[in-house]
Amino acid sequence: MDLYPYETDKHRWGFIDQNGAVIIGANYASAYLFSNNRAMVIDDKNGVQFAGFVDANGSMVITPQYRLVTGGCFSAEGLVPIGDVKKWVIGYIEMNGQVRVPFQYAWGGDFSEGFAIVGLANKYGAIDIQGNLVVPVKYDALSDFSEGLALAFNYGEKPGYITPSDHFKFKGDFVNGTVFMYGRAAVCDASSQLIGFIDNTGCFVIPPKYSEAFVFSEGLAAVEYKGKWGFIDPQGNTIIAPEFDDVSVGFCNGLAPVEKNGAWGYIDHKGTFVISPQFDEADVFYCNLAMVKFRDATSGYVNKSGDIVYRSTHPFLRNVNTPNVAKSLSKFNIRVEGKQVD
Repeated sequence: MDLYPYETDKHRWGFIDQNGAVIIGANYASAYLFSNNRAMVIDDKNGVQFAGFVDANGSMVITPQYRLVTGGCFSAEGLVPIGDVKKWVIGYIEMNGQVRVPFQYAWGGDFSEGFAIVGLANKYGAIDIQGNLVVPVKYDALSDFSEGLALAFNYGEKPGYITPSDHFKFKGDFVNGTVFMYGRAAVCDASSQLIGFIDNTGCFVIPPKYSEAFVFSEGLAAVEYKGKWGFIDPQGNTIIAPEFDDVSVGFCNGLAPVEKNGAWGYIDHKGTFVISPQFDEADVFYCNLAMVKFRDATSGYVNKSGDIVYRSTHPFLRNVNTPNVAKSLSKFNIRVEGKQVD
């Protein structure tokens, strides 16, 4: 059963199903998306906020005892980064609550392809699922591993992409980049300050001409050209013409949130609006529903037909507890300001 966090007018959180029926009552200070039959919830009954995990029946399977970590989703590896409330450091726990990686890092990311990025003193490295440090904590920036590579660099040096054994496969004349998806990574060319796409040898296969780009998702990448957004395929062909004012990451579950004329809606892979622009904000679809913000500042969920399955009776409360799938999928999005393409 797919469940989705919802918020009451008392700013308490619970979970609804895809039809909008309340399955788990609004008993929490905040609630997060489910993954692997676990969802993080924040309990504040004792006046202090602690993070724990419930299952789809609403049973507390991991007692609230941790410091909140943004995201709070168990990865495919069955691990989640979480904070120790006494020492204010990060470790990783298993789905039964057992500590797999001791609390010792200042920052910890989600696992991807069997590795997670960890940080200490503003430097980053990577651990494996046993907690072994496979990439030393030495980089100023380090992305998730995707398709066997991660973007890594130190200030004053050329950036490049490393393997999980901490060997640079290549370095390049670019200043930022995304993870690899569909054999492509978007990077910002150091000379032109525009964005193109490289293959896994570091060669440009789509010339740098965009002012912003997202990773490929469902075979298409959102790119900004001359102030408008469209979508290209891995060969650089324009599949959906740049006609949108903004996008939110790209395609997820068959639809992509896009903004046109000041309102957000959802398009299909042909660029046709399936849900007409009508929202102030729109997240990507998580399974069958997407969270949206309506014009009257209320929030809720719509299905893929555009039907409203849940709508709050109070103004949208923006805070760190608001679930946002698009943000979690952003994967090192890059942007160059002030450049115009001839």
